[in-house]
Amino acid sequence: MTGDQQVLSAKELGMVFNYLNEPDVWSKFCGTYEAIYDLLGQWQTYYNNNPNAPMPQGLNLPDLQDEWKTYINTALDQIVKNGKSTFNNMHTWA
Repeated sequence: MTGDQQVLSAKELGMVFNYLNEPDVWSKFCGTYEAIYDLLGQWQTYYNNNPNAPMPQGLNLPDLQDEWKTYINTALDQIVKNGKSTFNNMHTWA
C-alpha cells in the first residue's frame, strides 16, 4: 500500500468514528438500536405466549434481545479491530 493509500485509509476510518460521534447521528443510532431491541422483545413475548406458534420441532428460540446485543457489540468491536489492524499493517507496509 502506498503512502497516499495509507493516509486515505486512515482518513476514511477516522471519518467513520467522527461521524458516529456526532450527537445527532449517535442519538439516532441509539434510538434505532433501542427500537429494534424493544420490537424483538415484544415479538418474543408474543411468541412465548402463543404455544401454537409454528416452530420447527426440537428448535428452541434464543432470547432475541440477547442475540441483538451480541450482534451489535460484535459489529462495533469488529470495526475497532479492523481499524487497529489497518493501522498496524501501515507500519509494516512502510
